[in-house]
Amino acid sequence: MPTWKLQQNSGTNQSFADWGLAGVRLTFQNLDEDFLEFSHEGASFTGDTIFAFGDKLTVTFVDDDDVATKTFVGYVRQILPEGEGKSERIRYKACNAWEWLRHVVFQQQWNFATSPTDSDGGSLALKYVSRVILGQGVDGTFIDVGTIVTQVVNFAIDTAGVAMAFAGFTEGTLIPAEETRDLTVAGVLQRLLRWLPDCVSWWDYTTTVPTLHIGHAADLAALDLTVPDPGTAPADCTDALSVMKVPRSAG
Repeated sequence: MPTWKLQQNSGTNQSFADWGLAGVRLTFQNLDEDFLEFSHEGASFTGDTIFAFGDKLTVTFVDDDDVATKTFVGYVRQILPEGEGKSERIRYKACNAWEWLRHVVFQQQWNFATSPTDSDGGSLALKYVSRVILGQGVDGTFIDVGTIVTQVVNFAIDTAGVAMAFAGFTEGTLIPAEETRDLTVAGVLQRLLRWLPDCVSWWDYTTTVPTLHIGHAADLAALDLTVPDPGTAPADCTDALSVMKVPRSAG
């Protein structure tokens, strides 16, 4: 029987039912974080948690042929104890690598004089600063959206150390230069891709580290989904997983 499994860090890997979890919900979003939510029903409001803040959680789908496919990798970012008259629980939320992109401030390289007090200014050296001009290179030339997106994501990977990979993005569209400062990597990507409203993002979790993909909707293969009859439910409702795909938010 197909089943969904949850692994904590590099340790225990078992079904959601065996973990004693309920209300499992996995949400995939365009140009925003993917996240996993669930609750540990019956857990003491003041007791120990089964997952700690920062724990790495990996969701795997195992099919009828016992082939396992990773469908989500994220880190626990919220632990919310709840209690009421007749029940207690602890809710958890884990977010994927996009969460880190929301906290890493993008920096662009600018030329600075190595000896600004000298009359000739000395030589020039590149330094990272959070004042950026989107659409323009350090030499003042215009650069296309594909090049900017690649620079921004590679900054997060190579300079900030975000555990992710990038599949690349080729897009020759030029945009008006826009000067701004203190934008996060996620904010820059959302800002750039407003110029390309048909572009979508998604993650491949089957790779060694999750891989971010960006592409035009028209270039993507069609996906056929079988929708069950209303009112039917999996034989084991405890082990069912609710999956949602959310479109890009306005703005």
